[in-house]
Parts: sequence; structure tokens; C-alpha cells
Amino acid sequence: MDGAAKLFVYGALMSGEPLSPEMSGAALLRALRVRGALYDTGYGYPAALFDAAAGEGYVHGELYLLADPNAALRRLDIVEGTGRGLYRRRLLGSGDERFYAYEAHGLARTLSPSRAIRSGNWRTHGSLARRSPHRFAVLFDKSHFPRVKSPPPHGSDPHIHLEGTVPVLVTAPHATRHHRGGGAKRHDRHTAALAVAVHALTGCHSLYTHWATADDPNYYDDVPFKRAVAEIVEAHGIVFVVDIHGTGPGVERDVHPGFGESREFLLGCGRAAEVLEESFSAAGIRVGSEHLYRAARQQTVAKFAARRLGVRAMQLEIGWRLRDPAHRPAEFDATAFSLARLVEGLARIRPARP
Repeated sequence: MDGAAKLFVYGALMSGEPLSPEMSGAALLRALRVRGALYDTGYGYPAALFDAAAGEGYVHGELYLLADPNAALRRLDIVEGTGRGLYRRRLLGSGDERFYAYEAHGLARTLSPSRAIRSGNWRTHGSLARRSPHRFAVLFDKSHFPRVKSPPPHGSDPHIHLEGTVPVLVTAPHATRHHRGGGAKRHDRHTAALAVAVHALTGCHSLYTHWATADDPNYYDDVPFKRAVAEIVEAHGIVFVVDIHGTGPGVERDVHPGFGESREFLLGCGRAAEVLEESFSAAGIRVGSEHLYRAARQQTVAKFAARRLGVRAMQLEIGWRLRDPAHRPAEFDATAFSLARLVEGLARIRPARP
């Protein structure tokens, strides 16, 4: 695959961000981090330096495959102001993993150390999701929705891991179409946007499917998604897994938790259920019965995390009225901020003993 056909984006061009419509027609391949330094320009978007002199940090972003590279890059050069000297387009990487990225050029003169974003992550620093989750979700869905029924193209990861610093993992395994028992199952719309928004708001880890899967990560154990969950838990010291889903017809309101048949997924931590109740009730959202979706009868992600990985976990079934950003923006925002409070509260609980 020609490296010149790929583009690494790390700011306003990322999915859900204000300029993401400019990436229409491009295929998101994977989350990627590139050695370099990231800065806040003060204009609502970042700039990066990728030279060795930029330091030993990383810039977090997304790698895309451009359908018509020449036309796309000509347009994006205008968007990024290369003709005015603001950014310059550089070819980075080596071998098969070569890609373009827009680096600060004239802007570099204004990038003082005080403007450095130490995390290298624009999502957790200046994402639209931090200010307006519903606006972010509407934009995010414009790029995400066309992929939900399509299998991953060659060279693309089936799921996206957004690396965080808070040891809680939020997963959305049904963010795209999946298959169970030979039949296709509908995706849980906007659960991926919620997972990314909570990452932006808290700095937690997020994992979501972004192409259709040939399996059901919430029904089968030996699948790529759960292998990714296990790797993230081990590599990043995750103390809690929150698996989010959307309720079916007839359950439009409320958030229904799944803790297992007798709260066994909480590994003895009753405080986690209290944090859930407090986090959503603060926004006037009702936490429904934990007996409606126990998440224990099949091989759910929450069950896998608790029983196989020894990590506290819960499954959350979120009503459609709470995850409809276009028509119920206030309720969507309340849901996103409540999930953020939940993640922050769970991160403060003492980890389970091995």
C-alpha cells in the first residue's frame, strides 16, 4: 500500500472534531501515536513538531487511507494553510508504514514550552467533546455510520483503542454490526461516540469497534475484541471495565446496569454500584433495575473482565432517548457527563486485591 495515500491527523481533522467533514471518503485505519511534540496554538486547534528535536514524547491521532490522495491532499493543503506557511506537509514513517502529516511551519515560531500539551493527546486537552458532547457525536457519526455494516479493509484494525492515563477502560463492542449464530445483529448507535467522549472528558482508556465484525464480542470469548481488552488491562493496570450498550425497543429511558447474577462482577465492591447511582442521579437520570440485563447468561465483556481477568466490571444498557444527540442534545450531554463522573468515581476506588 502506497504510504503517500495515508494521512495522520491529530487535531481538528480527527473523527468528531470540527474539521472532520474534510476527511469524508477517507477510511480510518487505526489509532496511531507518532514520536513528536504537540502544542496548543491558542486558536482552538493544535500543532505538532515531529523532528527528533521535538523531544521523546508522542502525538496521538488517527491514520487514514485516502481514496483519491492527490485531490484530497490538494484540498487539505488549503485547509491547513500550507500556502500561507502555517503548516507544511511531511512524509513520515518508513517501509510500508509511510504517511503524510501536517507539521507546524510558520506556526512553530509561536509554540513556546508553555503551550506544550504533555499528554500529546488533543482529545483530552481540547476536543469538541469536552465542550459539547452532542455536537461531537453528530460529527463523529457522519464518519462512523457509513462503516458499521462494512468489514475492515486490508490494513485496518477492526477496533480502535484510545490510550488514556486513568486506569478505567470504557468499551463499546456493539458500536458496529456484529454476527451471532450466523445472523447479523444491529449496532448500538452512538455508543462509540460516547466511549470517545468519555475518553476526552476523563482521560480513561476507550475501546470500540469501527468496522463490522464477523463475531459478537459480547457473546463469544475467543475474539479479537476481548483479546484487545485483556492486553489493555494488563499493559495499563486497568482497575475497572465499563461496557456500554444501547437498549432495545421498549426501553427508551434510563440506564440499566449488569453486575452479574449476584453482583459478582463487582468483586465485592458494593461502592461501585453507589458511584453509578450517584453519577447519573446528579443529572436527573434514573438508574433502572439491575435485574433486567444481568450480563451473566452469555459471555459478555463484563463477565470476561471479572472472571477471566480479575478486574471489576459492569455492563450499562443506555436508553435511546439518552443517546440521541441530534434530537435530544441536552439528554445526550447529561449522559456523557454522567459517564465521566462514573469513570472518575470508579478510578478513586481502591483496586481489588489479586
